[in-house]
Amino acid sequence: MRRLLCILSSLLLVAALAVAAGAQDMGAKVSSACGACHALGRTCAKLGGNQAYWLSTVQRMYDNGAQMAGSEVGPMAAYLAGLAPGKAPFCK
Repeated sequence: MRRLLCILSSLLLVAALAVAAGAQDMGAKVSSACGACHALGRTCAKLGGNQAYWLSTVQRMYDNGAQMAGSEVGPMAAYLAGLAPGKAPFCK
């Protein structure tokens, strides 16, 4: 039982680290894809809230030539919707 608990704890730690690394990567992608065409202040002010808003916004930017993969539109929208205004690493 104790061994199982240690294994589960280790798996949870690895999963948490993977999520944190993914968020860091997405922050860098937002910074490069969005920041290539405009200042990030507007993005930072609108963080959080409605995922549908971010999905349509990110899709529009992708359609207009943002340097990102089409498969990143959904994850990027979810990332932006999940952040508090001004609290992303790229807002500093």
